[in-house]
Amino acid sequence: MSIRDLRYLVALADTLHFGKAAERCHVTQSTLSIQVKKLEEYLGIAVFDRNHAKVELTEHGAEIVRQARVAVSAFDRMRRYAGEQRVAGAH
Repeated sequence: MSIRDLRYLVALADTLHFGKAAERCHVTQSTLSIQVKKLEEYLGIAVFDRNHAKVELTEHGAEIVRQARVAVSAFDRMRRYAGEQRVAGAH
C-alpha cells in the first residue's frame, strides 16, 4: 500500500467514476482500477461496490476512505514542511 494508492482511492470516492478518477490522477483507467482492487485485496475488505451502472462506497468503505484522506493529508503536510525546511537551509 502506498500514498499513491490512497490518492487513487480518494479520487475514486470523490468522483465515483473510474474514468474521472483516473483522469484526476493522471493515469489510465485500467491502472487505477487494478491498484484500487489490489488495495482492497491487501485490506481484505471491499471499499467500493461496482456494477455496470455505478460505483458506490460500501458501508465500511466510507470509513476506509475517511482514514485514507487523513493519511494523504498528513503526508502532504509532511512533504510541505520538509520542502520549507530545505528552502530555509535546514539539514
